[in-house]
Amino acid sequence: MVGWREVAVEFAGTALLLLLAVSAIVVGFAAGSPVVGAVPDEDLRRLMTGALVAAAAAGIVYSPLGRISGAARQRLPLSVPELRLHPLRDRVQRLRRHHCSRREDRR
Repeated sequence: MVGWREVAVEFAGTALLLLLAVSAIVVGFAAGSPVVGAVPDEDLRRLMTGALVAAAAAGIVYSPLGRISGAARQRLPLSVPELRLHPLRDRVQRLRRHHCSRREDRR
């Protein structure tokens, strides 16, 4: 059962991530922002914003907030066969489906 402490920590972590993400977007793209003048390329500003948001998310996950909420302990349950990753087998199956669908389209 989840207690109020875990709920409050989840709320605080999510609110902090949203605050940091929106702040990074505003600083990077607002009309009067000095970043717009310093970095005129929009693609580079998008890359910088994405890196900042990713760093903020990782920081929150590994902070005490993330440790309390369990975000850093989340793992892929490999005991469930459907969730196991088989990249080579999946690629082969995708290629077969694509190849077979292309053949049927030609007929």
